[in-house]
Amino acid sequence: MKDVRNVIAKCLGAFWIVDGLLQLQPAMFGQSFVTNVLVPTLSSQPHWMEQIVSFGIYLWDLNPFYNDLGVALLQVAIGILLFFPISSTRFKVGAWVSIVWGIVVWLCGEGAGQLFTGVASFYTGAPGGVLLYVVLAMLLLIPDLRARRFVQAGACLFILGAALQLQSAFWSVDGVQGAAMAAMMESLHALNAFPIYVSNTLGLDPLVSNWILVLIPLAIGIALFLKPNRTTGIVALIFLFFVWWVGQDFGMLSTFPTGVATDPNTAPLLALFLLPLFLKGGATLIE
Repeated sequence: MKDVRNVIAKCLGAFWIVDGLLQLQPAMFGQSFVTNVLVPTLSSQPHWMEQIVSFGIYLWDLNPFYNDLGVALLQVAIGILLFFPISSTRFKVGAWVSIVWGIVVWLCGEGAGQLFTGVASFYTGAPGGVLLYVVLAMLLLIPDLRARRFVQAGACLFILGAALQLQSAFWSVDGVQGAAMAAMMESLHALNAFPIYVSNTLGLDPLVSNWILVLIPLAIGIALFLKPNRTTGIVALIFLFFVWWVGQDFGMLSTFPTGVATDPNTAPLLALFLLPLFLKGGATLIE
């Protein structure tokens, strides 16, 4: 089981390093990051959450250049520490720092994953990519945690995604088409043609379409609880790829190195919870 946890830890570390490198994009050092990433998270937030995000923006604006450089170096450092064996002190330091920093970013940078806005959707990134970093780090810090716990945590996230899609905002044409909004704005035709088709299809009957968007993650979550094996894992990964493309535009990574993408978004992170189903030893422990 320790080998399974080490693989998950190294994958998580790689994601932190990628995030740190994304933070070094030229646009991140100016107002583009604030305008295009931080300010939009203020929309539809309750007053108390708006105050938290606004405070984060205020602190960032004190010195955007050095704040951005510091964040980039911190995230790369976290990633490097997570590459050490999970039994080592250096790994534990990295995991704890990632938890603390992840919570800060989730609140101030992601607006708590938009969970309090009434329009948070699993398909576009709720409950927030950095929250999944935090959950994974917490699970990795638990000694001798069974492989099934990672898969069960992933199942809970699928079910949460289904619950979020039940919000009233998603039962209209505009609401249900929002599940494909990010990729529709993709500038590369090869990447946005299919999402546009999906969006148009969803808009034909928003009630039926949204029920489909609710039932698919719900069914996958239940299946991962009741029958956690490679077959259900493969189905979940195929669905996550669909979500990553249609709903999350591959984390906007196609804009690198001139964009403001901060992370790959939630779909690839959720896939990490399913790794025990595919790693040697992990699948046996699931049964």
